[in-house]
Amino acid sequence: MDAVLPEFHDKDLSSDPDPQDVVASGEIDVFLHGHTHHPKIETLDNGVTVINPGHTKSEWDRGYEPSFAILSIDQDQIDVKIYSLLADKIVQNSKICK
Repeated sequence: MDAVLPEFHDKDLSSDPDPQDVVASGEIDVFLHGHTHHPKIETLDNGVTVINPGHTKSEWDRGYEPSFAILSIDQDQIDVKIYSLLADKIVQNSKICK
């Protein structure tokens, strides 16, 4: 698995599933997280698309400029766009088809 996923955290509830296990199961279509602050859209070999919208904390954090994602969801596809807050532009774009 190439995507950097958050690991189970000590502040998670004991009944929460481990994020790595959820993605590896392939039982989901999309996994959305922001733990690493690294804006990225990546589809894994098992068909799960991992989306990290980035962060809006400060001008730069962990080497990445602030960004956010907008997902447009309909019955047949999800359109994902990650926008830069500094450059006012789309920095990544992907369509996920069912």
